[in-house]
Amino acid sequence: MTEAHRPTLVVTGADGYIGSAVVRRALDQSANVHALTRRPGARTSRPGVRRFAYDVAGAPPEDALVGATAVVHLAIDGAAFTAPSARDVNTEGTARLIDAARRQGVGRFVFVSSQSAATGATSGYAASKASTEALLTGAGDAIVRPGMVYGGLEQGLYGRLCALVKRARIVPVPRPSAPVQTIHVDDLALALVRLALGPARDRRLYQLGAERPMTFAGYLKAIARYRFGREIVIIPIPLWPMAALARAIGTVYQPARALSERLAGLAAVTAMDCADSISALGLDLRDPADALRLEAAAARES
Repeated sequence: MTEAHRPTLVVTGADGYIGSAVVRRALDQSANVHALTRRPGARTSRPGVRRFAYDVAGAPPEDALVGATAVVHLAIDGAAFTAPSARDVNTEGTARLIDAARRQGVGRFVFVSSQSAATGATSGYAASKASTEALLTGAGDAIVRPGMVYGGLEQGLYGRLCALVKRARIVPVPRPSAPVQTIHVDDLALALVRLALGPARDRRLYQLGAERPMTFAGYLKAIARYRFGREIVIIPIPLWPMAALARAIGTVYQPARALSERLAGLAAVTAMDCADSISALGLDLRDPADALRLEAAAARES
């Protein structure tokens, strides 16, 4: 297939943890990629990839959407969630992107939401994701609520958790019993590319993660044991007093507002029913213990 006849996938947040995996998977599927990122000059473009400047708070680059087959929307303004007056930035920015995509005749829009969006939207992050989901009304639109994404490069939340269990033997954890449904970053990328470039589907909402949840404490122990070959001790700490303190301090100290957001999301998480979504996309999710062991071995050999 010549480059001119390949499908074109627009990926926002293309340099991020999940976005990078989506770009790799799309290229493997012989698609062209329009990578939308805040710093398009930060990386050298690869064959099949064109890079465009994009900030969710600003106007989308319509030239990136011309001739595109689909959009996978991952970009967020994380700072907005810790500034109450700006929590609508992500929803409004996504609305502008959807409108631009529709003007250019893009047939599919895949929005990566959050497991917490389904639980009553108790945090700014969850509220933003929930309100953005309501914008997805087109026949080719899809919403993906992933579970806890792990594996691959140590980036994003997974990277922060890796850093935590690498340096600490004793780990204080709020709500260690919270249900965690893991999905490897490459499995999630495959699902997103299938939704964007595969056959048309009737389903609108996809919940993706392991069918059987593990606890948050068990997840941290698995990363420590299988990825880094060490054992850790989990110390439960009260969630609500910590969240209340973070909210109070957050009125004058921005990092505490970010912590308050994370704790609110953790408090609200409930298990998802993922079986039908996994089956609909033909996914075979890898076992985290096996995946983490393989990545540990690859790291030792590199």
